[in-house]
Amino acid sequence: MIVDKIEHLPQYQLFREDELDFILDFCRKAVEEDTEEGRADFYGGGLYALVQIYDTRKREESVMEAHREYLDLQYIAEGEEYFYIHETSECKVKEDMTPEKDVIFLECGEPDVRVKAKKGMFVLLFPQDSHMPCIQTGRKEKVKKIVFKIRIKDRNQE
Repeated sequence: MIVDKIEHLPQYQLFREDELDFILDFCRKAVEEDTEEGRADFYGGGLYALVQIYDTRKREESVMEAHREYLDLQYIAEGEEYFYIHETSECKVKEDMTPEKDVIFLECGEPDVRVKAKKGMFVLLFPQDSHMPCIQTGRKEKVKKIVFKIRIKDRNQE
């Protein structure tokens, strides 16, 4: 897991230059323009962005999830929320939606980490990072988030 401000993303050297340009440009536009909910593909599904607008919820109303095929880079364009993180290998599978959807719902003990992500920050989640995002930081709040899905297989072929 990596948590940081979006302007620091280039220093991690995780993406090709064209991918990084797509991610940073998309984040900038999401803040400056009235970007609607939906999906934008880059490289035919190997990298895509999901714009989400929602109200945060209570932790009791949520469930841990993890992904095998894609990394999650979740960027907060507006608002703030908590992420609860737990080591995936220590969780029990509740529902495995793969291969149709790259999501596994899990039962975990108490989270290892709680992260408060604010406007301008990103959380990069790997398969070992089961996560529960969208959690209110005290009260319900509207959040605008861009979730970038980055196919892991594509990373390993370069």
